[in-house]
Amino acid sequence: MLEDGEHVTTVHRGNFATERSNLESPNPELERLQGDVMEQQKESGGDLGACGYILYGLSIVLVVLFFPFSLCFTIKIVQEYERAVIFRLGRVVSGGAKGPGMFFVYPCLDEFKKVDLRTTAFDVPPQEILTKDSVTVAVDAVVYSRIFDPTMSVCNVENAQYSTKLLAATTLRNVLGTKNMSELLSERETISEQMQTILDVSTDPWGIKVERVEIKDVRLPQQLQRAMAAEAEASREARAKVLAAEGEQKASRALKEAADIMMESPAAIQLRYLQTLNSIAAEKNSTIIFPLPIDLLSSMDYKMKQEFQRNVNSEDNSLGFCGNCCIVLSTILIIFTFPFSLCYIIKIVQEYERVVIFRLGRVITGGARGPGLFIVFPCIDEFVKIDLRMVSVNIPPQEILTKDSVTVAVDAVIFTRIFDPVMATCNVANARYSTSLLAATTLRNVLGTKNMAELLSDRDTIADHMQQILDESTDPWGVQIERVEIKDVRLPIQLQRAMAAEAEASREALAKVIAAEGEQRASVALKDAAEIMMQSPTAMQLRYMQTLGTVAAERESTIIFPLPMETMFSLDKVAHQIKHSPLPVQNQAFDNTGVAFDNTEDVSHSTEGVPVRKQAFENTGVAFDNTEVVSRSTEGVSHSTEGVSHSPEGVSANIEIASNNADVLSDNLEVVSIHTEVTTL
Repeated sequence: MLEDGEHVTTVHRGNFATERSNLESPNPELERLQGDVMEQQKESGGDLGACGYILYGLSIVLVVLFFPFSLCFTIKIVQEYERAVIFRLGRVVSGGAKGPGMFFVYPCLDEFKKVDLRTTAFDVPPQEILTKDSVTVAVDAVVYSRIFDPTMSVCNVENAQYSTKLLAATTLRNVLGTKNMSELLSERETISEQMQTILDVSTDPWGIKVERVEIKDVRLPQQLQRAMAAEAEASREARAKVLAAEGEQKASRALKEAADIMMESPAAIQLRYLQTLNSIAAEKNSTIIFPLPIDLLSSMDYKMKQEFQRNVNSEDNSLGFCGNCCIVLSTILIIFTFPFSLCYIIKIVQEYERVVIFRLGRVITGGARGPGLFIVFPCIDEFVKIDLRMVSVNIPPQEILTKDSVTVAVDAVIFTRIFDPVMATCNVANARYSTSLLAATTLRNVLGTKNMAELLSDRDTIADHMQQILDESTDPWGVQIERVEIKDVRLPIQLQRAMAAEAEASREALAKVIAAEGEQRASVALKDAAEIMMQSPTAMQLRYMQTLGTVAAERESTIIFPLPMETMFSLDKVAHQIKHSPLPVQNQAFDNTGVAFDNTEDVSHSTEGVPVRKQAFENTGVAFDNTEVVSRSTEGVSHSTEGVSHSPEGVSANIEIASNNADVLSDNLEVVSIHTEVTTL
């Protein structure tokens, strides 16, 4: 049995070896057939046919025609003051922003945004602001800013310029709301620097540098303007009175010193009188008086030719002309419809975006996709794009009743961003709209627990409190509140009027106090000046001449001198002699001189007719002749005073003589008075 089995195994092994040797030996018939097929392939490959030549020619024509237009879509130029942020398949290209100069973009793959790096100025519109001392003012400003990081300004905030404008307006209100009226008017530079610091810190994550802030105009209510004008007017008038009185006081001292000097020489007062006449005579009116790059097209054309030849060679030649035409048409359809199919399959997400994909209604594993390229399956997948940049949302004005029953209209602005796209899509229907509604209600609830004074003075604390409440409430929605700013607080008209009336009354009262204090100080200074002037009659004459010079400087002044020059000289002489006489004689002489001046005033009033005036002045001359008698008697008295201690009787006798002469002077003055009355009749 074993031998039979071994024989069978040997037979099978021999048959297998024979078949293997037959397969490995060359087959001439097979080699001949393979050679024929290769020759046919070479002949068919060397001849493209009519359709092949037509397509080849059309491709060349299309390349030549569309090449210039493709340059417009691939080559871009950036100016010296610009930079371009390029997103390739949604991601920022390595190296950051491009520019200045020329750069290339790939159509359908790249997107770019130009950013201007120059300093730009924008106006902050007038803001109605309630100051710390309850004064409503309208303040506008101008802000100078520039972008120092283009990538941050594009990727971190939705609209950098608009967000900066809103932040500047709210910062202006918040800063000025903590200042009173006087600080707002006197510390503009300090307020501008404080605003610049706050804005610069806030806009730094956005790639924006705030270089300068300037307050343009501060407009006050009309009533307050009038009250402040009255206060300023009273303050200046009081200051003017005090300065004038102090000047009069200093001038009086100087005039007294000058008078003392002139008393040493009687002719000096005459020269001063002549100078006054010359200055008066000098006055005229005085009267003594953005398809594909060419290399990509060529590579695609070469691949298309190889694919076409491979398809033609692989087909049986029995297809004929119709079969070749169908192949060509199908190829053309595939080529033209392929890009459109890509639009429904391939999606691009930008650097600042994320996409949430729902496959058969479920969120795919891995969470949100992006940035870059991702593929969706039509009819199976749905997706939602989420912007992760910071967004500024305006809250419309809210009518709020404060804790102390005052109705105010308050609006605000909030700065938000989405930190979890899946939560923002699945947990809330519209995250941005819901956040704005929540902010409005939170604003009402928070401000309803504050009184009017806290609302005006604690804006920063209220804003921080609102931010904390909103951040906790929006956290399940995947939304983060970055900042809350109260923009405006508008009071009722009646309350504004009452506050304006209060401020007006306060300033008017202050104006009255300032005026009274100024009058008081001026009175004290004038009293001191009068006491100084009373010490020297000549000083009063010098002050009288200064007044005449000031009056003569007026173009429409007319000056009439009631006394001739000789009379002034004689009065000066008498005053000089009386100054050195004993006190009783001085008193009597000044009394007589006063009578003479009184009669002289009567003479000056009778100005109708030259003869009458002449007669009156002659009578006045008689009076002054008698005044000279008093002067001579006074000289006698002054000589006799040398021995007052030895002969007091002589002094008494001289005093009696002076009294008798004063009586004669009085009689002559009565004659002058009678002549004056006759002249008047």
